[in-house]
Amino acid sequence: MSGSSFVVIGGGVNGLAAALEIARAGKKVRVLERRDVVGGLSARRKFGEGFEVPGIRHDTNEIRPGLVDSLGLATRGVTLLTEGVPVYACDSGDGLVLHDSADASREEISKRSKKDADAYVSFRGALARLKPVIEPLLAKLPPRLLPDGVGEMAGMGVLGLKLRGLGRHDMTEVLRAAPMAVADVLREQFQTELLSATLAFPAVAGDFVGPWSPGTAAMLILRDSMLVPGVKGGPAAVVDALVKALTEAGGEIRTKARVTRINVVKGKVTGVTLEGGETIAADVVIASCSPKLAMNELLPPLALNTNDTGSAQTIRSRGTLAKIHLGLSEAPSWRGRPGKSFERVRVGGAHLDDLERAFDAAKYRQLPAKPVLDVLVPSGGKPVLSILASAVPYDLTGGWTAASKAALLESVLATLETASPGIRAHVKASEVLSPVDLESEFGIPGGSLHHVERALDQMVFVRPARPFARAATPIEGLYLGSSGCHPGPGVTLAPGVLAARTALG
Repeated sequence: MSGSSFVVIGGGVNGLAAALEIARAGKKVRVLERRDVVGGLSARRKFGEGFEVPGIRHDTNEIRPGLVDSLGLATRGVTLLTEGVPVYACDSGDGLVLHDSADASREEISKRSKKDADAYVSFRGALARLKPVIEPLLAKLPPRLLPDGVGEMAGMGVLGLKLRGLGRHDMTEVLRAAPMAVADVLREQFQTELLSATLAFPAVAGDFVGPWSPGTAAMLILRDSMLVPGVKGGPAAVVDALVKALTEAGGEIRTKARVTRINVVKGKVTGVTLEGGETIAADVVIASCSPKLAMNELLPPLALNTNDTGSAQTIRSRGTLAKIHLGLSEAPSWRGRPGKSFERVRVGGAHLDDLERAFDAAKYRQLPAKPVLDVLVPSGGKPVLSILASAVPYDLTGGWTAASKAALLESVLATLETASPGIRAHVKASEVLSPVDLESEFGIPGGSLHHVERALDQMVFVRPARPFARAATPIEGLYLGSSGCHPGPGVTLAPGVLAARTALG
């Protein structure tokens, strides 16, 4: 695409990564971000008086190390951790600390069940054997369900051979487990409910599902295949490095530049129009915003045919996470482990039934009485808690008002008190962002932090939908590269880079 001009819609990590890939190829590229800061859900956020959290997203354990290297981020401040942060899961007792290493977790689990400790090592071993099969699939564009030509057929054949290479037992187990409910798979493995619930939570958090929803076991498998220890400094460190590298490569970043229309003439992109009427010409547009937003709201009427329009309209993005920030007068203490400090803590959802009951509240548009909390306790600066509260409905009965947000905060504080008695007295500042707030501020339909729900019919070969599953769209020059695209959500950098590489040819 010699001489082509590129526009990237959205300055989150995927948009910045896409723009950096393009700039490093020597092309002119401009990032247009609707907010006054870049980074999207990964940008630092201030609240109260002098309190700061790493971002709405607060983990980086799905980042692609290969992309950190290829984008030159390792020389611009991104340091990959060599060991993951353990998760302390609270219950009515002393809780459970799970490490990345199965052997490191064995002693913890043995306190509850020697049988489960051995089963956990076997479980992690099976996932480790599966990772080399699945991880390469998540590092490139997914193969077409109906291969186009001999080369793609050969690629599908290689994938099949890798799966077969697992051996009869592992291959059969993967094919059997993938469509199952994650709760059923974990209950087959373990008797300790806290262990099962802790492992199940990431497979359902943020989606319109509970642990007994079919297909959630596949989300556990896919996510595990992406896991790495993460990045020192969290998502904000990734944003800083991307901005620095992009600026050095000659890319342009514009904030307060909200795109209201992707301009299309005779089936080909011609540029974008901003709020206020300014038009920016471009031969290529990469939408790193939500694909649901891009394909349903930013395209002009009749830009897509009837079938593709239907596919775009049926993309599901029902968010079930709220973000709560608490500024504290002192660091939290945990009843089950007095004197111990943890960076990652899980409060609530100590039983699979707790996770399911919490989802019931979201399903019936009610506030969860006992939300499940994924808590980050960042080090440095004033003590804060960065909390993702699960099973919070977007379409709350009665709507999201000051009173309903106050009720959610009260529910979160009550849940925290079960694990950290007296913490309420140390809260000096708070911020509550409902799914509706997240939608309004970040432009994510349904307030979904995943952009598009993770489900068997919206992952890998068909993410976000079949006609748009390989970054390109039916509109010439329009590409999709956000968390709503393959390989999925999280601070991975992959969707943006894959979209850029596809556009560059």
